[in-house]
Amino acid sequence: MSGSYKLTIPKSRGELADLLGWLALAGPDFEGGIPGHDIDAAFDELIGGIDNVAAELSPEAESDLRGGAKTVRAAFESGDLKAGITELERLIAILEPPIRNPS
Repeated sequence: MSGSYKLTIPKSRGELADLLGWLALAGPDFEGGIPGHDIDAAFDELIGGIDNVAAELSPEAESDLRGGAKTVRAAFESGDLKAGITELERLIAILEPPIRNPS
């Protein structure tokens, strides 16, 4: 990580979903964004956010998020924006609460 950027680690599922959405907008190169906020910083925040919400997730969801984070990073590092965004959308869906049918 370059510069003196201070990491902002998500503390809730909502904040983590927001970060995933931001990654879709900022990736794959993170140029023109926040100075010092590069791919390393972004994924340090993502992993820290998963750590923070892990207790709220099933083991399968946590594992899926961690594996998906690796997939997104690999896609972004290879310049494959489409694959990265597709995976980010899948990860966001894991964090979204189920829609309840009012009855």
